[in-house]
Amino acid sequence: MKKKMRTLLLFMVIINFLFVNGNAYPQDNNIDSFQSILIETNCEIEEFGIKTSFETDGTNEEICVDLLKKLGFYEKASINAIKGNEMYCLEFNKDDTNGYIESINFDNHNVVTVNISKKNSANGLKELKEKIENATDNKAKNQKLFQYIKAKLPNSDISSVNSDVVRLLRKEKAENIATVKISNGYSTVAYTKNYKPMKNDGKLMDFNFAVCRYSSGNYLIMGTPVIITNY
Repeated sequence: MKKKMRTLLLFMVIINFLFVNGNAYPQDNNIDSFQSILIETNCEIEEFGIKTSFETDGTNEEICVDLLKKLGFYEKASINAIKGNEMYCLEFNKDDTNGYIESINFDNHNVVTVNISKKNSANGLKELKEKIENATDNKAKNQKLFQYIKAKLPNSDISSVNSDVVRLLRKEKAENIATVKISNGYSTVAYTKNYKPMKNDGKLMDFNFAVCRYSSGNYLIMGTPVIITNY
């Protein structure tokens, strides 16, 4: 648990440093890079999720319970409470959705993390984002939000899929596109101007996708501004 706390605090420090002030750049406009890439690659969604972290005031347990109720996971969900001297966490599982809400006392305030993943073949990111935003409304300070989609590819040639997605991003006027080879595929970052950006090697980025090969098949994983799930 101490390791988990240290990891979270380091995560918050890094993200607070890297995120760019959203007021200076366009974000969350009407172009949905996720959906256009899903159509281009003809892949099948298997999972999507959102992770958000923010600062707020209150007691750890009250914060977590209140958020769980507002998100609609308090009733008829399997819930596991974890308590510590400076933290409180509620892990939950309901139908095809699982996640956790955690609050840690840090530097005279609370650092709260909400992490929700859902296994579904439909793109429900917009609805999940709206639910989280409504639940955290008037509570969150310095909020950072990450979202991702994992989908199975019908194409066995991950190199061509990577090229097709890069071509689509260029067509949609994305900038700062950079691809690196990873052990099981490719990972690409870009600045689409559709989401809240962060800086990567001094350049703006707000979108990250990877095409990966596994024993179970080939997958496309997309995230903003970076992918938060393992790949």
